Amino acid sequence: MDMEMLTEKGHCTQADKENFSLTIEIPNFEITESYREIPNGNFSRVISFRDRASRPFVLGQSIDLTSLWCINLQHNDEYSDQQITYHAAVELNLLKIYHAPYDFVLCRFKISMVDKDGDLIYSKHWPSWDNTRKIRVGEGYMMPDFIVRSDIYDNKGIFMNDNTLRLKLEGILYGHFKVESIAISKQPVLPFTSLSSQLWTSMELCDVKLTSKDEKFIKAHKLILSKASPIIEALLLTLPAPEGEERKGLDVEFFSDLTELEIRKFLQYIYTGHVDQDWSDLSQVTQLISIADTYEIRGLKWLCFKNILNHLTRSNFIEVLELFQAFHAATVFQSYLHQFFLKNQAMLVRNETFQTFAEAKPDAFLYIALFRES
Repeated sequence: MDMEMLTEKGHCTQADKENFSLTIEIPNFEITESYREIPNGNFSRVISFRDRASRPFVLGQSIDLTSLWCINLQHNDEYSDQQITYHAAVELNLLKIYHAPYDFVLCRFKISMVDKDGDLIYSKHWPSWDNTRKIRVGEGYMMPDFIVRSDIYDNKGIFMNDNTLRLKLEGILYGHFKVESIAISKQPVLPFTSLSSQLWTSMELCDVKLTSKDEKFIKAHKLILSKASPIIEALLLTLPAPEGEERKGLDVEFFSDLTELEIRKFLQYIYTGHVDQDWSDLSQVTQLISIADTYEIRGLKWLCFKNILNHLTRSNFIEVLELFQAFHAATVFQSYLHQFFLKNQAMLVRNETFQTFAEAKPDAFLYIALFRES
């Protein structure tokens, strides 16, 4: 999807472009830009590298992908007085060489956050810097998110007042393949502060009590709930505080269709930005997505979809497909599911359960066919 299309749809303005700047230098690679829609109605700017020579790399050789990414952390007026959390996600795409002796490569990556002097602040290794990971060629692979905040301090304790996040990507690939593209994208997610994380731990000064369907009471803060969701904010505004009972907290019953555990999980995300969840349990994750969809907590939906793909298998493919279709998964996740389908199509179509599903729901396969990278 190009900039003009986004502008026509009202998702991207010139101010957005100016506030989303990246500067990248990497030898022998052609650099292209694209813009991808993300769940919060904003956009993600994606920088892709394509090897100019598109030359194959034989087994035993390596390509060094060292580069420096400078991501501008200016944010719009809507969040001007708040801290913002971003996901800096790295995506690697490789192409298999015809008649290549191996259909996998060995790789290792390191993403480092550095200050404006180039000194290391924090780094994240994948898998571990002393080991390598075998991945299949011909499919995209998304590296773990590197979570940053707009209140980052460098290792000298000085505030990064130029609002620039500097990520250094280092990677070594061994194998017989072509590098199709490497992309990094910045997605703003739910704003939260270190204060809200502290409040989640202490739960001091709570002013609402949420009632679960198993008749448990969970304390929370109206301000944090309302900032997390416009739906919750609207519901809270319709509930007047009982006279003389303000200090005891307002009883809220519009979560009464959820269990105590379900309420605590989505509250954990609202307060801290993460969830303690077994992501292989699709029934629980589906319930989380449903909650996020109902109350328009888009960052939670993004987190759930991303972690579902980390546990995608041929046995749960149909269930994940229906889930993505029902809850309108973002394009980046649809594309990954499409790639998985193409890679495993021969095995999937021989499965009796899959054949029955295909006959009963042909529209699902039209949905797969429409999965394309913008």
